[in-house]
Amino acid sequence: MSAGRMRVDRLLDIAFFPGRAPRSPEYRKGCAAALEYRILGVRIEAPYPAGNCQADAWAAGVEEGHSIWRSDAIPVPRLVSV
Repeated sequence: MSAGRMRVDRLLDIAFFPGRAPRSPEYRKGCAAALEYRILGVRIEAPYPAGNCQADAWAAGVEEGHSIWRSDAIPVPRLVSV
C-alpha cells in the first residue's frame, strides 16, 4: 500500500471516528473521492446523476473531503519552550 493511500485511509478513519453522527455511504464516498484527488491525483467523477439525494450527499462529502485536506495541509506551529 502506498504512503498516499495510507494517508487517505488515516484521514478517513479520523473523520469518521466511532461515535460521530452516522453519514450515508454516498457521503463517505464523496469525502474519499476528494481526498483521493488531493493526495493521489485521482480524478473526481460524480457517480450519481444530478438532482437526487445520493448526488447531494456525495457532493456534500466531497466538500468535507476538501475541507479535511485543507486543514491537514496547514502546518500547525509547535509550541516551543524557551
